[in-house]
Amino acid sequence: MTPPAAPASDLTTSIVRGEEAFAALAPEWTALADAAPAPSAAHTFSYAWDAWRFVSRPRGGALCCVSVRRGGRLIGVWPFEVRSKRGLRVAYPLSAGAHEEYGGPLLLEDADADVVAARALVEARRLADAIRIYRLPTGGRIAAAVEADRSPKHRTRIVCPIVGLSAFPGWDAWLARQSGNFRNELRRKRRRLGSGAELRSERVRGTSHVERFVAWLFERKSELVAQLGTPDSWVRRPETQAFFVSQLAGGDGEGSPVVALALERDGAFVAGCICLVSQHRMEYLVTGYDARFAGFSPGFLLVEDCARWAMDRRLDLDLGIAEAAYKLRWADRCEEYSSYVLASSWGGCTEVAVAHLRSAREPLRAHAAAWRRLLGRTGRAPREIGARP
Repeated sequence: MTPPAAPASDLTTSIVRGEEAFAALAPEWTALADAAPAPSAAHTFSYAWDAWRFVSRPRGGALCCVSVRRGGRLIGVWPFEVRSKRGLRVAYPLSAGAHEEYGGPLLLEDADADVVAARALVEARRLADAIRIYRLPTGGRIAAAVEADRSPKHRTRIVCPIVGLSAFPGWDAWLARQSGNFRNELRRKRRRLGSGAELRSERVRGTSHVERFVAWLFERKSELVAQLGTPDSWVRRPETQAFFVSQLAGGDGEGSPVVALALERDGAFVAGCICLVSQHRMEYLVTGYDARFAGFSPGFLLVEDCARWAMDRRLDLDLGIAEAAYKLRWADRCEEYSSYVLASSWGGCTEVAVAHLRSAREPLRAHAAAWRRLLGRTGRAPREIGARP
């Protein structure tokens, strides 16, 4: 039951600036997350604080946080970093680097939540010439407020496959609902990968194990972005690895909001992922696998390991952005999200225009990346369809 709200006139909004004032929010922030369970682990104070310390501060950004209070009680927080870009001030939600986490605010859910969301957006727009907001549930409160805003904006549609596990009493019950081909493929692939070797799936714990795993995972991600021709990708930044080591090594208990799972063959990593865990779901965030074992579909088996882990805790599994074919084989539904670039000044319209231009170029970039991958495998360009050999 949604609790009643106090009059909207009791609402006050402000911008919290600087590390000292931001850190002082920790007790109230944690209480807010407990009262209105965070839709994502990325909304916890610990996640935001480490994102600032390890990722945003080294870039020279300014730390800002929108706060909303009712009668002195904190009922909404929305942390940002503000960076200079092409002579403009641009605000970004605090993130591990890729901005694939849910980027909206943490709000107390009551009858006044729509008003609180709108007020938070108004305050956020005062931070910079343009703000970027990532992965908002389409039709949700903040997305609705952004759509209602008449300022220039750019929207990117995102679809996330979801494996609905929480409604089932156990793994066997869920698996029984899948096709016989699907079940047989799981058994066959795991048997092939483990042939003549010890195959083990486990949660990564302990500082040394975490450091070794994070280094391995980001080496695999760096190999991938090199193939895609994106050398400036976030995965190559050492501060990103430091962030995940801190999150994983600092909280490896059962209730930790950030976990890592690894599939190992004879003690060597074959596939692994870093996931966010909240009250209702487990979210894929960073994944990778050893390309030498690509023929054994280690990524497909890793999803099974994550699904089993989520099932044990009665969580749904959110497979993250991108509708990859292997994800769709697992998913029983997809959820739609939206990311926005929203202008707050005339200068901010430039940031919106650049976002529109990049969206228009995206199909060409994807085509070029496909050619680079083919050239890397064959050493020559593929023939056009219908061309003579």
